[in-house]
Parts: sequence; C-alpha cells; structure tokens
Amino acid sequence: MNPNIKSSHIAYALATPVVMTDAARRAPVNLLDLIERRVRRALTSDSGRR
Repeated sequence: MNPNIKSSHIAYALATPVVMTDAARRAPVNLLDLIERRVRRALTSDSGRR
C-alpha cells in the first residue's frame, strides 16, 4: 500500500486457467466474471479496467 495515496494492488493466480479466446466455452468465462465481480465487491475495489 502506498501510504501517500492509500492505494494498493493485488493479484490472484488461478489453479486452472480460463481460455479467453473467441473459441472459448462461455460457461467458464462467465463463472470467472462472476467470481471477479464478487471479489471486487467483497474488497470494495474497482475493476482496474480502463
């Protein structure tokens, strides 16, 4: 955490990768999206996407 701006970054590694190409199955991609949204909500963070 940067004490001057009260901001930090965190990263998580998945035990099983999720394919993110156009040929990917939608169910794993949708599940990953749901998990990301729930973790952000639990940590009261933003998406980090611009």
